[in-house]
Amino acid sequence: MPRRRVKGLCSELNRHGRRVWYYREGHSARIRIHGEYGSAEFNAAVIAASRGAAVAPVGKTTLSHTDPNSFGWLVDEYLKSSAHLQKEVSTQKARRNVLKAIVDAGCGSQPFRELTDVDIRALRDEKAATGKVAMANGAVAVLRVMFNWAVEEARLLRTNPCLGVKAVKYAGGTNHVWTDEEVLRFEAAYPLGTREHLAYALLLYTGQRSSDVVRMGRQHIRDGWLTITAKKTAKHASSAPAQVPVLDVLSEAIAKSPTGDLTFLVDEDGVPFKVEAFGKWFRAACDKAGVPECTPHGLRHVGATRLVDGGADASALQCIYGWSMAMCERYTRKASRKASALKHIHLLNRAA
Repeated sequence: MPRRRVKGLCSELNRHGRRVWYYREGHSARIRIHGEYGSAEFNAAVIAASRGAAVAPVGKTTLSHTDPNSFGWLVDEYLKSSAHLQKEVSTQKARRNVLKAIVDAGCGSQPFRELTDVDIRALRDEKAATGKVAMANGAVAVLRVMFNWAVEEARLLRTNPCLGVKAVKYAGGTNHVWTDEEVLRFEAAYPLGTREHLAYALLLYTGQRSSDVVRMGRQHIRDGWLTITAKKTAKHASSAPAQVPVLDVLSEAIAKSPTGDLTFLVDEDGVPFKVEAFGKWFRAACDKAGVPECTPHGLRHVGATRLVDGGADASALQCIYGWSMAMCERYTRKASRKASALKHIHLLNRAA
């Protein structure tokens, strides 16, 4: 290598005190450069990276996915483990898709014991650079779970390479919060008596997730209360059923809408929705109503916002939505700031 460092080439020390090298052009994703600094292989990797070519992990062993030392093998073993299979089917599917995508991207043939926090950050940054920040953070979260299993249960590793790898910060939330205008537009498009209006009412006035709304039926309502155990947290020892008073507006929507025998929501053939199919159906309804950014989950945030703006405290949110106290306090703090600003803004006017 010439004495003057190539533009875009940078390095950092990993948590083991070892210097690792990257190539990065502008604000694009970092590309890991393997091999000994200054070697022919290292130089070739730098040149390839600068030309936008895929850089093979020079200096690292390439293994078969069935080799007990490969990342691909580790993924397969984790997916067969009780730690994974005890999760909800939807969680299993989501984690499997994330891990298989990482394997297919070229990591499957790498020795998993050689992966470091630097490699995890590089993978995270590569995904985040495409604008898919939530997906990048999600990939790190899934890897952290798998490596925890490899350390604590399988005893295949001493340390988790995801330790110290933080989530990428991004503006806004992961779900669009419906505006008042969007709520009115949806209600105008789907009046009382339609299946779409019933789905909207169940989501908004119970505060539950889509995975629970599609399971709701008359058997869940007794003496004016709706009681249902959240599917997402059903296996948690501390999980308690959600108990929500049934508002008159929700009772009217149920009474005047077509419903099924065991579930309120059914498709055109009278068959209860699967959660994936429900999400697609409701999203299509939003598109037709002229609210393309809206999703079922966004209605949970609408409801929570209405509650805190009306004076509900964190414990009320926790009871209805099943959130952690920390999540509930995020909403109440925001409402408290708005109320305080409204109460004291007149002090800026000296003539008041």
